[in-house]
Amino acid sequence: MEDYLTIGEISKLTAVSISTLRYYDSEGIFSPALKDEKNNYRYYTGFQIPVLKIIVHLKKLGFTNDSIKSHLNNLNYSHTLELITKIIEETKAEIKRLQRIEKELVQNSGQIKQLIEIEKKIDTFFIEEIDEIKAVYAEISLDIDSKKIIQAAFKKLDSSLNSSNSSEATKKIDAPLNNTVLPIGIYALIIPKENIDNGSFKEEKIILMQDVKNIEKRMTIPKNRYACLYCKNKFKNRREYIDKLLEWIKENNFEIIGDAVIHFLAGPGFVKDPKELLYAVKIPIK
Repeated sequence: MEDYLTIGEISKLTAVSISTLRYYDSEGIFSPALKDEKNNYRYYTGFQIPVLKIIVHLKKLGFTNDSIKSHLNNLNYSHTLELITKIIEETKAEIKRLQRIEKELVQNSGQIKQLIEIEKKIDTFFIEEIDEIKAVYAEISLDIDSKKIIQAAFKKLDSSLNSSNSSEATKKIDAPLNNTVLPIGIYALIIPKENIDNGSFKEEKIILMQDVKNIEKRMTIPKNRYACLYCKNKFKNRREYIDKLLEWIKENNFEIIGDAVIHFLAGPGFVKDPKELLYAVKIPIK
């Protein structure tokens, strides 16, 4: 037996763990030259060490168990080149996938950083310049129970989006928010100026701030200066915060020039209390 190496010896010589050697044996990748049937001890030869080192290298390159066995069973340069070429293509595809994930993670982290900054401004009045926003919308029915009116509008809008995305030919959404960022800060309610003026504050549209080309109900939120107030509370209490912002606008002698926006920023999944929302009331002024 002095020409053989025990499993412990070959493990020390190659830095391959004993458990891995046993796994390779069970998978038919690398088996001992001799196995004692009485005690099940495994014995290897020195000539097997280069083979094991090749297996370790191929594993590092991403070869599967089957592709390693295919290489060892064929030991043909052309066949091995085919295996390597296939792994190169798979690796390129994986690199692209990871690059997409990296891009999304960077954009998602930007969203979260923005929410952190927003939380510092809750209940604070400020003016913000907002660029033009393309959006799609669903109308809010006033015939529905007031407690379910927003939920019903969300369902109507989601139904339109699902229908839009059902066909591969019409699946593209132009805005980058669709696939790269978290689903926060992309929905809002619209209160027409006339409903602010008459004190009803009725929301008439729910919007998704993306330009979905194949949805008919599309609108544009114009570029304007907006008086804003960040809020974090039960959404049923929003009237109180709209009143606060209107009073601040009046005190500062601003004029309301368009529809108000109630911008949903974060809710369940991002706010501890499931009954609370983080949102902004935004009213265009001059």
